[in-house]
Amino acid sequence: MMLIYLLVCNDGEMVEITKDGFLRSRLRKSLMSIEDAFTLGFSGGLDSSFLLFISGQNCDPCVVGSPGSKDILNAKLIADFYHRPIRIEYVPEADVIESASTVMKVEPSASLTEISYDAVLVTLMKRTENEIVVTGQGSDEIFYGYSKFLDGRENSNRDSIDTLMNRTLPRENKLASIFGKRLVTPYLDDEIVKTYSDLPREMHIVDGMGKMILRREAVNCGFNPEFASTKKLAAQYGSRFQKVISNAIKAGILEPAKAGEGK
Repeated sequence: MMLIYLLVCNDGEMVEITKDGFLRSRLRKSLMSIEDAFTLGFSGGLDSSFLLFISGQNCDPCVVGSPGSKDILNAKLIADFYHRPIRIEYVPEADVIESASTVMKVEPSASLTEISYDAVLVTLMKRTENEIVVTGQGSDEIFYGYSKFLDGRENSNRDSIDTLMNRTLPRENKLASIFGKRLVTPYLDDEIVKTYSDLPREMHIVDGMGKMILRREAVNCGFNPEFASTKKLAAQYGSRFQKVISNAIKAGILEPAKAGEGK
C-alpha cells in the first residue's frame, strides 16, 4: 500500500512525500546489520513490539519489571501472539535501587524520570550476556508519543529531540560502556530522523493519539492493528521502577541532586 504524506512548507507550497514501507525498511536495515545475537529491550509497547515483529531469529527479546507489572503482562501477550520466545526478568526492589544508584553516579543531576527510565536499561544490560542491546529510544520524540505533546504542554518535539541527542544518549552510552555493551537505536537512523522529526505535529497526533504515522505504517506492514492502537505506560511506570525509586528517595535510601518529574 502506497503511503502519501503532504507536508506544508514554510513558503506555503505543498510538497508530496511518498514513502512506501520506508520506515520498516530503515528499521530493518539497522536490525539486519547486527550479525550476532542481540538483546531487544522489550516492553510490549508499540516501539519495541514493531522491532520484534520485523526482527530475525538473532533477536533475544527481554522484558524486565516487578512481578505483575504491566510491561511483563503486555510483553507476554504480544510474544505469545507472534509465537516468539521472550526472557522475563523479575526484578526485586533492591536490584531496582542498585540500578538507579548506577544512573545517579553517571549523571548526578538526573531527574526522577531519567533515573527511573535508565534504571530499566541498566537492569536489562546487567541481565544479558549479549554485547548488543537494541532499544526503541527516539520513537517518542520523533513521532510525538509523550503525554506532554498530547496535552499541549509542548507543541513541538524540537526540545525533546535536542535533550535526547545531547543529554539522554550520552548518558545511556556511558552506562552501556560500564557493562561492556553497545546500544543500537533503530528509530534514530539518520534517514528516519530527517524524514519524520520535522513533519507537522498534526500529522503525528490524530484524535488525541500520538505516533499515528508509526502506527499506520506498522499496520500497513502487517502488524496487528489492535496492538498498534494500544496506549501504553512509559517503561519506568510499566515496569513499576519509578514507584520503587520514588519510595527509596522519600525514605532517604537514594539522594539524587534533582528529582523532578522530567518528561
